[in-house]
Amino acid sequence: MDLLAINQKSKDEGENQGPSLTSENREERIKARRNRVKQRIQQKKNEGSGGGSSAANLYKDEGSLAKDQIEQSRHRLVKLEEDGLEFVTNVRVGQDLIEHQHRLEEEEATRKRKDRLEQDSKSSKEKFEEIIRNWEGARTKDISRELHEVLMAQKHACGTMLEEKNKLIGELEKDLKNKDDHYVKMLHKFDENVKLLVERMNEQVKSRRMYYARELHAIEEAFVKERQELLDKYNREWTSKLEERRSKEESFVSARFERHESFERDLQRLRIKHAEEFNATKVRLENQVQEQQRKIEEMKAIYQLSQEKYEYNYKVLKKRDEENLLTISVQKNRKIRLNDLLTNLKKKLAEKEKSSKNQNVQAAEEYKRTLANTQEIKRKARHFLSADMEKFHELWIMNEERCREMTQKLLDADRIIFEQQLGLPWSPTDLEFMNNVGPIDATKIPKPSIDVVREILTDQQDENSTGNLISNTTMKAILELLCDEGDFLVEPKLLALLDPLETNEKSLIKLDAIFRALKVENEEDIKV
Repeated sequence: MDLLAINQKSKDEGENQGPSLTSENREERIKARRNRVKQRIQQKKNEGSGGGSSAANLYKDEGSLAKDQIEQSRHRLVKLEEDGLEFVTNVRVGQDLIEHQHRLEEEEATRKRKDRLEQDSKSSKEKFEEIIRNWEGARTKDISRELHEVLMAQKHACGTMLEEKNKLIGELEKDLKNKDDHYVKMLHKFDENVKLLVERMNEQVKSRRMYYARELHAIEEAFVKERQELLDKYNREWTSKLEERRSKEESFVSARFERHESFERDLQRLRIKHAEEFNATKVRLENQVQEQQRKIEEMKAIYQLSQEKYEYNYKVLKKRDEENLLTISVQKNRKIRLNDLLTNLKKKLAEKEKSSKNQNVQAAEEYKRTLANTQEIKRKARHFLSADMEKFHELWIMNEERCREMTQKLLDADRIIFEQQLGLPWSPTDLEFMNNVGPIDATKIPKPSIDVVREILTDQQDENSTGNLISNTTMKAILELLCDEGDFLVEPKLLALLDPLETNEKSLIKLDAIFRALKVENEEDIKV
């Protein structure tokens, strides 16, 4: 390639009728050099484009057999993969559909259950409030008969409310049992789907291994065949290129000696010409130095004139500075007057803040009185409730004793009938359950969460009243930490209203809001 480019360049130089490198004119020599550079760049572009296109065509022809085999194998394997993926994912799609349907049914059942619980909660709250109001009315009764009637009515109302609660509990337990059964069925279904999915995956793995091995063998055979064809073709081309290169090298050596002699003659001529140009350039530069010295003298005169002008401007600016000082003194007096006005406004603001604080203190006192009244009402309600429970316990003990006596009589009669009338041996019945004394403790009403928190914060709760292993001191520390770190669960408006209150009252209200946000309603929720 290099030899052809040099021969072509020699022909172009012999046929070129433009500027020559041996010309006496300097501009013509510059143009000749530029033309020669452009010609070399154009020759390299032509050689690169020709070689690239031939190589591309060569590789296109060479790789046709292997590429066709690879493309065919790729299409067959892609089709196999798509069919296998669809075959395997059918199980997951079916299970997802079943799960989606179950989720919709579960959401509907949850919504209905929530509505039923809310309705029951509202009705229970109304009945409980009615019972509390009846207790308040019972205080005004002085006659024992009227008190007895009120007591029986309250007993009937409590029994009705307990029956409704037991009915609701039975319905919820029935729903829970249905859910357990459905869960077991779903587990069996999942197990079957997993086994089916594993079986299909194993089948796909075996079939893919077989198809991959088959296609790989076909591709290897195509590559081996193509490799042998390319080796034969390249060997023939290599032999022809070697012969061509040998002939071009011989012509290149002869042309190089001729160019070397021509370049030496051109170099000597250029040395003489450059020496003449150097002398002319030296004279021109000396003249330019003298011209620059003259210009420096002119700049000195201009500098002197500018200095006088700047001194005059300085005097003017100094006079303006004096005027500015006078203006500043006037502004200072105005600032003093404005500061006096600001002081008066601050005094008025302090008085307003003081009055606002007094109002906040009065509101806090009113809140404390209201809270104390509420606590007293709750205390009385708990007192009456405990008295009723005590009476109920006494009646239960009395009835249990009577039942034991009657049971013993029945057992004696049964023993006599067996032994004397029937002549059969009599075995006593297991009466272990009759050793239990008193009613089952299932009607105990848990304390509301806010009452438990109030007792812990005010150190009014006994160490063993919480029924857990955490002491009151540790529980109080936990509640204080929750109060400090749980501000994000409280509305900002409520936080602003709590600022003037005392620490205990502020902590109590914040914990009440946090428990409502976390749906903590009673003492059992706090234990959890």
